[in-house]
Amino acid sequence: MKRRFLCVWMASLIWLLMGFVINAQTSFISDAPADSVTVIYDNSTGDIVVSSSIIKTVNIRVYDLTGKEVYNSRVVSFTGKAAVPAYYLRKGLFLVHVTSPQWSKPLIYKILVR
Repeated sequence: MKRRFLCVWMASLIWLLMGFVINAQTSFISDAPADSVTVIYDNSTGDIVVSSSIIKTVNIRVYDLTGKEVYNSRVVSFTGKAAVPAYYLRKGLFLVHVTSPQWSKPLIYKILVR
């Protein structure tokens, strides 16, 4: 019971610290330009769509609020758009980490899956 309360409390704290954003297009900690990558949740297809015109290799990781990695993919021939299948994700807030060999730190986006 205490463990469940602690997990819920931590998730609530993270939620408050991060703010409630449906489609964030700003980076928190990165040396990449914030407008170089966009990440959105497409309601019609149920996919998380990562798009960029300047990067060639990208690593996409999706985490839930407990810190568990729920998706990991490395796209070597990035053609400007990649779709992460999110149909199996439950509703909630997820963190999408987008990394590239061109940057030293990842771009981090918050996505709300409805």
